[in-house]
Amino acid sequence: MIDLNDGKEFNINSPKQVSEAIFGTIHNNNNKSTSRESLLSASFSSEKKQSLAQLVLQYRQIKRQNQQQQQKNQQRQLFTTTTKATKQEESITTSSLSSTTTINNDNKKEEESWYKQFVSSLFLESSSINLYWKDILMNIQKPSAQSMVLQLNPNNNCPMGYDSLAMPNNDVRRRISGGTNTTPSPRPKTGMTLLSFVQDQKRSFPECVLLVRVGEFYESFGLDAVLLVEYCGLNAMAGKCRAGCPIRNIQPTLDCLTSQGFRVAVYEEATDTNVATNHKGSNSKLKHRMLSQIVSSASPTYLYNLILKGTVDDSVSSLGGLVAESRPYVGIISSIRNGYTIVEVSIEERTVKVSERLTPEAVSCRLAAYPPVDPLIYVSNDRNNNDDEKQSSYANIPTFLKSSYRNRNNGPANCGRRIKTIPSHLALKTATNGISDVERAKRITLKALGDLVPDQYETFKNTQDFRLVTSSDTTNHNQHTILHTKPLYLETAKQLGLMTDDDKTIPSLVSSLVAADAPAACKRFLRRWLLTPPPSPIADAMASIIYNFMEESSTSPQPPSTIPPIGRIVALLRAGQASAPVYSDILLALKNTISIIETNTSNNNKDTTIVEPMMKLLEYETGLAANPTSVTHRCRDAITIIQSVVSPFYHNVDENIEVDDDDDVISDFGELVPRTFFERNELNWRGRVQISTCPKMYQRVRESAVQLTIAVANDFWMIPGTTLENILQHDDNNNDDAKNKRKKKKHNPPVLDIFNNQFAIKYIPRDTDNFFTDNELDDDAVLAAEKKYFHPRDRNGKILRQRYTTDRVQDALSEYITACENAREDVETILRNLSRKLCDEGHLPAIVQASHLNLILATATQHTLKASRMGWSPIQLVDNNAAVDGNDTVSMSLKGVWPYWMNKNNAVANTFDLDGMFLLTAPNMSGKSTVMRSTASTALLASCGLCAPVEPGSSVRRFDNIFVRGASSDIPSENLSAFGAEVLDIASLLRCCTANSLVFVDELGRGTSPRDGTGIAAAVMEEMASTGMSGIFATHLHGILKLDLKGRHRIQNKRMAVDIDYDDVQEENISSSHLQLTYLLEDGICTDSQALETAARFGFPSRVLNRAKALITSLNNNDTENNIDTETEDIDHESALLDDNNSNDIPFKNIYKQQQRITKSLYDAIQIASQVMMEMYNNKNGEISPSVIRIPPKWNPPPSLERSSCVYILAVPEKNNKKNQQQYHYYVGETDSLWKRLKQHRCSKKMNLNWSMMETAVFPIDNKSDARTMESLLIRQLAQTDGFDLLSTTDGNRTPTLLSTSR
Repeated sequence: MIDLNDGKEFNINSPKQVSEAIFGTIHNNNNKSTSRESLLSASFSSEKKQSLAQLVLQYRQIKRQNQQQQQKNQQRQLFTTTTKATKQEESITTSSLSSTTTINNDNKKEEESWYKQFVSSLFLESSSINLYWKDILMNIQKPSAQSMVLQLNPNNNCPMGYDSLAMPNNDVRRRISGGTNTTPSPRPKTGMTLLSFVQDQKRSFPECVLLVRVGEFYESFGLDAVLLVEYCGLNAMAGKCRAGCPIRNIQPTLDCLTSQGFRVAVYEEATDTNVATNHKGSNSKLKHRMLSQIVSSASPTYLYNLILKGTVDDSVSSLGGLVAESRPYVGIISSIRNGYTIVEVSIEERTVKVSERLTPEAVSCRLAAYPPVDPLIYVSNDRNNNDDEKQSSYANIPTFLKSSYRNRNNGPANCGRRIKTIPSHLALKTATNGISDVERAKRITLKALGDLVPDQYETFKNTQDFRLVTSSDTTNHNQHTILHTKPLYLETAKQLGLMTDDDKTIPSLVSSLVAADAPAACKRFLRRWLLTPPPSPIADAMASIIYNFMEESSTSPQPPSTIPPIGRIVALLRAGQASAPVYSDILLALKNTISIIETNTSNNNKDTTIVEPMMKLLEYETGLAANPTSVTHRCRDAITIIQSVVSPFYHNVDENIEVDDDDDVISDFGELVPRTFFERNELNWRGRVQISTCPKMYQRVRESAVQLTIAVANDFWMIPGTTLENILQHDDNNNDDAKNKRKKKKHNPPVLDIFNNQFAIKYIPRDTDNFFTDNELDDDAVLAAEKKYFHPRDRNGKILRQRYTTDRVQDALSEYITACENAREDVETILRNLSRKLCDEGHLPAIVQASHLNLILATATQHTLKASRMGWSPIQLVDNNAAVDGNDTVSMSLKGVWPYWMNKNNAVANTFDLDGMFLLTAPNMSGKSTVMRSTASTALLASCGLCAPVEPGSSVRRFDNIFVRGASSDIPSENLSAFGAEVLDIASLLRCCTANSLVFVDELGRGTSPRDGTGIAAAVMEEMASTGMSGIFATHLHGILKLDLKGRHRIQNKRMAVDIDYDDVQEENISSSHLQLTYLLEDGICTDSQALETAARFGFPSRVLNRAKALITSLNNNDTENNIDTETEDIDHESALLDDNNSNDIPFKNIYKQQQRITKSLYDAIQIASQVMMEMYNNKNGEISPSVIRIPPKWNPPPSLERSSCVYILAVPEKNNKKNQQQYHYYVGETDSLWKRLKQHRCSKKMNLNWSMMETAVFPIDNKSDARTMESLLIRQLAQTDGFDLLSTTDGNRTPTLLSTSR
């Protein structure tokens, strides 16, 4: 290199010297880049320089490789040293190290082995880190988080493993140089108080993640910081094992942690008010920190300082717009006589739901669908345990519970969850005689949780505070027992698309029940409703509501449903953190509840039949007695209390309602004081409560703002006057002159300092006489000004030498800020007292019932809309002692059933009566599994009172179990082969299902030899038929057809019809055969699975297929083609609103007057429309009575109108008009999807109209053609009538068509 540089030496590690050697001396300050890309693309002055650049690149590459190899060697040495220390301490088993003693040649596996071995070394006997975190750190995946783990030090007496001396790149070298560190690392002086505080708190809560408030951030250390980087997407601070989040992102960060099952202890900082600020202004206040809340997945909302924030969704919204849902604590009680009882405890809602007589499979499904909060309580039925038995022992935990809890794939953090066992003889000590089993289960679980979750001890201690909600499996009715469909088994839930998080290959059933834009709360309700089917009377109640909505005679519009997050609303109220917008949501739910009940119980309403079913559902969901009169009365009481405190701004959702409350607005005095300053100090508390609740507080703020404005006007603007009126009058009188002079001379307005919450001026102003002149001030005036004006200080005591202020302004400023702070505290106190009053006076049940009723009605409405669009129908649910379709032996009578995930127009429907067991044989891909899944989902939907993809007139018997077993695969995590998994499920089927069960088994026995599989499948089929079960058994094991099975009279042979055309089939070309799949179920058997044809269609090599033909004695050379279409949905793309400019093309009179603004009412439009309709049908020599449905603003149309043709009139008000001077504009349209069309109109922003407050009149029409004719005629008539300002008349140009004869 020296020779290539003309004999001159240079430092190859110095970018500057390398640049000069290659490119020559650079005269400017910017050296030329010597990066690899620059050297490769640069143009050199000679070949020597080019060769020198190549040598530099080679040197850097060799150096980089040596550094990487050296680091790997150091890591190997570290792990070797760690392994020796581990063996000496004998605190870790040999088995845990045997998997990591050898280094794999593959780099990825080698690094993974090193990482896991290092994590194991963190949990030696002398380690300060709690063993709870071992499995969690083992599952860290992100490289950035793993690099932080390598900085942890278990021997420095820090329970988080934080080492302040560890650096990102030298931690391995530092530790290897001294061997295994057995002495605590010295703590740096900086941050010592904060770190020691965090360490002490971590020892108090060793299994919690700690987030500590430090200024504008929440910070964490050590392993806690690792979790923030791994699960929250945050970055390490300067590469060290330390991380944090801004205060505005605290809730999203908590959501990320709690969704993984972690408990997070959040600490806030408080100022020591006893330590005053010194005279110079330097901040000597000490930060004191306190535990604010332990946030967990059971109560994921951080309830701190939310009382002046926005809505409940704004306060708790998480990343990506998602909101973390609370999860229950779960207790499982084992009983020899009654099976298993599962107790679910909701901290937020204060409810305890008890489900009795469950099977192990049902418990597994429940835990899989809704993972519980750590720890899970298990009460064994073994009474021989000793009192000193450890609670963490797994000796008496059943195998299914261990397996389901250990292998749940809900994120790496869940491997740290625990099961706490309690012997039954210890649990029963907490119970007393004379109480029910469900009450005893509730007390046992709450007592155990109080002992195991210390921070929630006071919560669990008061058992009366928890409302009991029971779910039994039988209900006495009319002197006989009505069957109740038990909770689904895990395999059944997977096969029916209710566990799409685990298996996305099966279409989601919930997604087929409601539209994609339906509220998430409705989807969660339906999923829970299907996984745990309700008792029969409750299912009948839901079916009654939906059937009523679908009836054509049901024409009552429904009020808009508001679905606040129930648990979080209750949690905010109990914590006293409910803000004014939250109360607005509560008021809306309460008012909607009253409207729902009153609308459906009015004397002129025919839809009163849904009130009683709604009350049944409400009582079932809340565990509270529900009576329409009582619910309405209690809702009104709660509304009265809330409205007496909360500002009128939050009383109404109607945008046309004016609030005459000019006093509760932010102070504004023009340009005298920056408006932003007033907004900063008043925006967070104004408009929250009634002025009458604290009139003195409002008066003080007003007076202090006025005094501040006067001081600023006198001292900063040099405007004379002692009152605000004088100042404003003086400024108005000299307005033009003042503005002109301010443009000519320097303008000196107050400058706002948002960081220090103050304002000042940039330079000393001149006196009044000379302010707008060019004359210089004399010396006396300058001295006087210098004495009056001085430099203010910032919040840290630093002098702001570029700003000036006066004592008068500073005093007024301090007084105003103090008044605002006191006002904020008063508003918080008032809202907090309101929450306390609602809780203490027993208004929470009304709020809970109102929220649940809105959720129930919204779910039923959304499902009815989707069912009407898709052509689904209600199903008659028949008791077990009644006949189905006139036949006592028929279990299901289905007319035109099709797959729930397909559109009706693209699916093949099947009609059949299910009587006993169907033995189904059919070719591959012919629809066997589809028919089974469609039938099972239909039975489940019917058992839950929902609509199903069938034609009207279908009926289903009540079943106690619905069991679906699909084609299986192996489960390596549980050491189960495919055959082992399927026989385990079949064993559960034979153990739990009865003569009243509906079962579906698909391809049993395919995981073993055909001979053994045929024998097992035949025996299972025989057992199911003999027991009296109903269902479908599909198989490709055709040998079963030749066996003499017991109970043969209950077995029917069925097959999927296939049309085969053997014409022109070539001998050597298997794929040329013609196979037409009909997907229809018919009587008969099929002994040809058409496997080779199916393989050919999926691209199997022809040579392999031809060889298979030679090896198989029976072969059908047919080609198959699958014409299954995906689901489509007809969407009406007609424009919701046409541009009014098109009205110029109208051939008739257009009455849109700009001068005359008096418009007629919607009632007048209805009268004209009724007359148009009667005249339109006069040609048919028959009279009609037009029916009209009026829909108030924001109300929803009747679900029965969905997919029905109708003509509608919109009366759209103008914005910002007085209530008594409202002007309306009109729009006429026709549609087959009224729900969607009104939603489009209400979201419109055109023409500055108040679309959300439009009123609607709807005229149902028999068909689309008549609707278009009436639309055209009505537009013409209204356009030629004075007083109707039509927004669009384009459709009036259409030539009316001949009327249909359907009427």
